[in-house]
Amino acid sequence: MANLTSVAKITQTVIRRTECPAEIEKVFVWDSVVKGFGITVTSRQKHSKNGTSILIQNKRFIVQFKIGQKTVRLGLGEASSISNVDKKRAEALQRKTAAHDGEEYRPRVLAESDRLANIETGPSYGRHMQIGCDEWKNSQHLP
Repeated sequence: MANLTSVAKITQTVIRRTECPAEIEKVFVWDSVVKGFGITVTSRQKHSKNGTSILIQNKRFIVQFKIGQKTVRLGLGEASSISNVDKKRAEALQRKTAAHDGEEYRPRVLAESDRLANIETGPSYGRHMQIGCDEWKNSQHLP
């Protein structure tokens, strides 16, 4: 199966009108404003109980950029549920900039870092750490 690629300013209208025919694997629409920002559209057949089938469209925001020789493509969420394309365009630009500046850019790693930061800096963190240290000191680990 082949891919289909085009370039346009991504708007809600472009997202709504872009579809992936059953004979095409993926459709890419790259933004004419921010290089590397785009949407990808895939489709799949869904069969109902009465024997009819419909084509389900899956639309996702993406950002693609290079780090050295490596091409990186990140998903930025569903395109069909986002009404503010400008927010996703800004997020794409932020991720590209972070990657080129040597900072973390991967959504899962950033989310995990935020989660761990909240655990380690919560109000009871110091108290729990002190209790843990006292218990360790009082255990058989020290001579």
